[in-house]
Amino acid sequence: MTCPKCGHEQRGLIECERCGVIFSKIRLEDDLPPESFSGHHFPAPIENLVGNTKLLLIDQHQRGWLEILTDWEVANEYSIQDGAGRIRGFIVEQGRGFGAALKRSLLGSHRPLHLVVFSPSEREVVIELTRPFFFFLSEMEVLSADRRIGRIVRRFALRARYELYDERERLFATIVRPLMNIWTFELVDASGKPRGEIAKKWSGLGQEWFTDADKFRVMFDADDWTLEQKSVVLAAAMAIDFDFFENNQKR
Repeated sequence: MTCPKCGHEQRGLIECERCGVIFSKIRLEDDLPPESFSGHHFPAPIENLVGNTKLLLIDQHQRGWLEILTDWEVANEYSIQDGAGRIRGFIVEQGRGFGAALKRSLLGSHRPLHLVVFSPSEREVVIELTRPFFFFLSEMEVLSADRRIGRIVRRFALRARYELYDERERLFATIVRPLMNIWTFELVDASGKPRGEIAKKWSGLGQEWFTDADKFRVMFDADDWTLEQKSVVLAAAMAIDFDFFENNQKR
């Protein structure tokens, strides 16, 4: 990749290593004339997040010793990688200060959530996930550029069940947890065809016992799904994490 602004050659396709310009924003900011883009394809942030991959790994950052010893909840942070080990983005729970920390400690996994998914450079907001406080069944909205691109609704069922809706409020997928496997959630499309799974990975005895640091594998075999729909599947992994595995050391 040759940066159309400074001419630096590199392998990265998101931002220039030398001048720091974000390629997907150059045309929007009128930094260069259109002819400067000849022969170049600049993936949109959402394409960099979920495009050209069928596997995403979500790794929650481990709790510090202060949180472990005092049991005082801090905001969750995650990294997202693809199967080749490339960083696709970061997820950061919003809310700092004493009031936010108090909500996390008192309300636990039922607390209101605002998660922001950043690009690998941490300069761009790709999508946002919002969920209000709930007593029993949760519902999460997925936003991109202040536009709702989907939502995840947990339904009352014998087995844990989530319905995934796209920006047009069409049901495009369902997630169900098998009765005999509490760490795996099967992903099927609207016709009932299997399309992948969301699975929690074993993090080691010490980490599972003392911390909330969870690892998830998101697999989707759906080339006909849009980038927005795949982003909703990624968001569903976050809904599952907070509904079932937050504060797991207390369970």
